[in-house]
Amino acid sequence: MGKAKPTLGYPTRAAACVALHAQGLKHGEIGQKLGIAKGTVCALIASQKGRRAEDFYQRTVRVDETVLSELKPHAKKRGLRVHQLVRELVHCVVQEGLVDAILDDG
Repeated sequence: MGKAKPTLGYPTRAAACVALHAQGLKHGEIGQKLGIAKGTVCALIASQKGRRAEDFYQRTVRVDETVLSELKPHAKKRGLRVHQLVRELVHCVVQEGLVDAILDDG
């Protein structure tokens, strides 16, 4: 992990993300304000909320090993395990209303 990056008067980008989210901003809005991707915002917020793995497990979804392998560098970049990144991606897609846009059917 890199050195803390003070952002908008907060000690870290993660702290800024959590504070802006608490103010009601959506992940995309926070990303624009901070100049980072929505996925990064999601990961930073989750990392600060102290979520436990069992908080996410309600159903099991199988993901192809090839997909997991391709996601490894993205997870590593964010200091997450691959399965954490997959959960965060799904969470962000749903929260931001991007399902139809991603599937290009809505």
